[in-house]
Amino acid sequence: MSVVLKLSLISQIFYTEQMQKIRIIALENKKYGIIAELHKMGVLDIRKSSLQLNDDKALPNIQIISEELIKIRSALTFLDKPKNIVEINKMEHKSLEEVLNLSNNTKPLVNRIFSLVESKRSFLEENNEINNNLKNISLFIGTGINLKKIKSESLEFFAIIVNNKKNLRILHALKSASVNYENIIKKINKNTTLFFIIFDKRDKQKIENIINNYADERIELNDKLFDDYPENIIKKLNIRKVEIKKQVNKINNELQDISKKEYHHIAAILEMIEIEYERSKIPENFKKTEKTFIIEGWVPIKKVNKLMSVLENLTNGDYYFEEIKTNELAPTLLNRPSIFKPFDYLMGFYSLPRSDEIDPTWIFIFSFMIFYGLMISDIGYGILSLIIALLIMKKVSKEGLVYNVSKIWALSSIPVIIFGLLSNQVFGYSLSILNSIQIINWNRNIPSIIVFTVLVGVFYVILGQILSFFNKYKHHEKKLAVSKLISIVTIITGTVAIAGFLFHSFSIALSETSAITALITFEITAILSGKEASELTNLISHPLSFTRILGFGLASIIIASLIDKAFTPTLSSFSIVNVLIFIVLLIILLILHILNVIVGMFEGIVQGARLNLVEFFSKFYIGNGIKFKPYSEKRQYTYAQKYNKNKARVKK
Repeated sequence: MSVVLKLSLISQIFYTEQMQKIRIIALENKKYGIIAELHKMGVLDIRKSSLQLNDDKALPNIQIISEELIKIRSALTFLDKPKNIVEINKMEHKSLEEVLNLSNNTKPLVNRIFSLVESKRSFLEENNEINNNLKNISLFIGTGINLKKIKSESLEFFAIIVNNKKNLRILHALKSASVNYENIIKKINKNTTLFFIIFDKRDKQKIENIINNYADERIELNDKLFDDYPENIIKKLNIRKVEIKKQVNKINNELQDISKKEYHHIAAILEMIEIEYERSKIPENFKKTEKTFIIEGWVPIKKVNKLMSVLENLTNGDYYFEEIKTNELAPTLLNRPSIFKPFDYLMGFYSLPRSDEIDPTWIFIFSFMIFYGLMISDIGYGILSLIIALLIMKKVSKEGLVYNVSKIWALSSIPVIIFGLLSNQVFGYSLSILNSIQIINWNRNIPSIIVFTVLVGVFYVILGQILSFFNKYKHHEKKLAVSKLISIVTIITGTVAIAGFLFHSFSIALSETSAITALITFEITAILSGKEASELTNLISHPLSFTRILGFGLASIIIASLIDKAFTPTLSSFSIVNVLIFIVLLIILLILHILNVIVGMFEGIVQGARLNLVEFFSKFYIGNGIKFKPYSEKRQYTYAQKYNKNKARVKK
């Protein structure tokens, strides 16, 4: 393997995708073709140019496209996406004119959808009004009131609900007011009473004042509706409700039928219109001259030649391409296999790596999984974790946090099973068949595991300092970079000295030499960087944090063992009672183990992430990178044609 190839592999592992800022200048009449191809390629993160030229503007057809977009998108929201369709017959995305023609051809269908939705809305509003009227009219059942017979030019009426405590007071107020009225009273429940008051219109103001003082609720009576006895009105309204329900069901069935037959067709047209809208709007990020337009942006270095080749074909070589030298921070592109994408998601959720620093994600991926595996270390728990994680992944959206965490959980279940084999743990039990491969004994090897975890911590602190050295050196902070290397000597010699003096792990002579070396290198570090020297005390204490691997691993095993001792069922004799007890204990045992797995999962993920993000990343990680956002189209229902070098369209 050549040195160049080795360096390339190292670069891929420890750095994000290398980026190049570029500038494209082409003739105005080539604009749409170039935009369309850039959109399909999805390799260019377009940025506003700093050139002192006029800003370009959206393509002239954007208003028409926008109107079609709103119309089609609105229509689609009223349809249900058909389920259980294995394969979608994708539609060919041709020219903008053809897309607009397709959209125009759907106008009768879209208008029918809007008409159905409007009719449904009208029916539902009427149904709500009927429900309110039924609620009011039902209060008058048994009163014998017929407003049609009461109506006259001289009479008026009010219906109010009054708290029972106010009944006597409102009656007294009516009598004292010296007005002509008739009153029908109906008790609604133990707390409220209905008052129906018929009075001379000349006394309306007096009655109004009394009602305002004592009524808890005023019932509005629909004169057109309330023209019969309450019982007859309720029958008519219920008949109308049945008719409305039939009409709404009929509309729903027609909308469902349209959904089944036309959803994907309308969705395909919408997708093409959305793509055309993005293409029409993107020139707002360009600059222009009288006859040319200028595009600037970032592209992965490995895609530069392909981009130039496409431009060559589109313009027959009639374009200008420039690689811009700039101190501007390039965007970050994390390009990892899909199985590990959730870790990129988690890193982005925490803080995206900068494009000019070492990307620690690969280290994070494998160390996190190993730490998690050590902290759980149980074959049964690993298998159970894998099953639960896969079930969750099937039930949730692939875009969210829950899916990504579940996928990380599923991947991390594999080292749980491996370390479970090495520690001979199956739901807290030890199996004799695994004795031959057991190399970890959580109950007997605690001192050794403590030493191991501390050494892992020391290794991670040192690795963090080494990575920090490369970052600082790359950013031309050479004095601070050298102090990072010297501090590593301080950490190693300091660890040897402490282990020798306190635990007699090394000879007195070596311990003394290490202590003197640690003091000297500490002084040199302080001279080079006071900040680095002040952080050395934290660096020495951080390895101790890795002993939490032992703590959580031991806790998980002890809890599993206690569950087994308390609830492992036995069947001494076959009887109904014993069988029931056996089943109940088995269910409790399973539930408690599942709960222990879930608790272990949360603790393992939190602590595994903490050991990386706090104890490790804090040594070197800068973060706050700018995410690479390529100008790219998203297709689900359509496919695009390509331009050949003569700009003729050919089928994909």
